[in-house]
Amino acid sequence: MLIRSVYLPAILGRLILFREYLKNHIVPIVIEDANRNEYLESMKDYREGKGPDKMIHLFEKEQQFYLRQCKYFM
Repeated sequence: MLIRSVYLPAILGRLILFREYLKNHIVPIVIEDANRNEYLESMKDYREGKGPDKMIHLFEKEQQFYLRQCKYFM
């Protein structure tokens, strides 16, 4: 499977962000496919000036999910 050059900057950005989270001892935020619509909605709300509350809640939820998934390896 080839990665289109259009998606490459987004993928690299996510990888760099993931690495920086780990390097700074912060639980990474990985948006699960099941929460994609909630993520897009929270981004839209933020852009429209409704504040970051939905986004913060989603990020905290995703961090907790990531921790539960990684618990086995810790």
